[in-house]
Amino acid sequence: MGYFEKRSKINALNPIYPIYPTPLCALFCIRCTPPERLKELVKHECLDGMKLEFVVSLSSTCNLSCSHCYLDKKSPAQLSTHDLERTANDFHPYKVNFFGGEPLLYGSLERAFEIFSGTPITISTNGILLPQRIKLVEKAEAVLCSVEGLEQTTDSIRGRGVWKRVMKGVDLLKERGIKTILRCSYSRDNLKELPKLASLAQKLEVGLMLFPRLDKFPLDIEGQLYLFELATKHDGVWVDQVNYWTWLGKDSYCPAGDRRLAISCDGEIVPCQWSEYYLGKLGDDSSIVHENAKTFVQAFKHPVEECYRCPSMATCKSGCLFSKAYLGCPLAYNAGEKMTALNSFGYNVVRGKVDSIRGLLKGVVVC
Repeated sequence: MGYFEKRSKINALNPIYPIYPTPLCALFCIRCTPPERLKELVKHECLDGMKLEFVVSLSSTCNLSCSHCYLDKKSPAQLSTHDLERTANDFHPYKVNFFGGEPLLYGSLERAFEIFSGTPITISTNGILLPQRIKLVEKAEAVLCSVEGLEQTTDSIRGRGVWKRVMKGVDLLKERGIKTILRCSYSRDNLKELPKLASLAQKLEVGLMLFPRLDKFPLDIEGQLYLFELATKHDGVWVDQVNYWTWLGKDSYCPAGDRRLAISCDGEIVPCQWSEYYLGKLGDDSSIVHENAKTFVQAFKHPVEECYRCPSMATCKSGCLFSKAYLGCPLAYNAGEKMTALNSFGYNVVRGKVDSIRGLLKGVVVC
């Protein structure tokens, strides 16, 4: 049975949220594969020496109860400062994202900043505790504040009054000169209100990152084009998907397992914060983790069948396989030739857009 046949069987069981370890489990699961077999599977050069960005889930504890939350609050876990020291010393990440749960609840946050001193740090937060933790937050390169759309939608998912508290935190960040980015998950449910949110972000002079709801079915071609064009029209707004950058004419690919690793709050190392594919655990030899990451890339980071007509297939590799944006990708279904930003906006606008978002994202870890 071929790779795509195995993928389709798994995805039929779970069409919205694909799980990486399953399709080639017998060959590639790191938990079960003997070291000698891994050496046979991995033939190319080691990733040692490559610059890595890390997403570090400090704790699973959170002070909100969002309706779409995937965290297991019955069994809270958190990394120790020793775990953070191991991450810094073993992998030497060149930039870091403090993730959660809610990272501002982490009791040793000050020590966490000390451990990664000299490394650009992004904080992904719900924004509620920004007034209390602002002195520590000032040490961050950037802060991502989560919303779900405008006030009514955000409060319906995150809790009554959350929107106003987030906006208060955004004002505080701006006063302190801290790079601020709103992070909004999108789906068909909130697509119509995103133009107003984009205009608000532009008025506030903060960034707006649009990322797909992973528990929702991906947008169709019309929806993705609408979103791409909306983001391109507004300063500081972008769609955090590989095919958006490809649509802008910029070769891009998902960094998971290549340039990015993530540490879960129980110390497991995975390719990104959305993946459950086991690469190792803190304390394992870093060279083994690198080898396992290469196995992951070789086994799973390949274009899916829907992308075979697209000339960007070799670089994009279907983007984030968790979001399944390829199912409605305008590039894949139009052979990558007609529906591009250049046709809609022209070279100068597109070039300016790419350069401005690059500048905004310097030193920042998003997703």
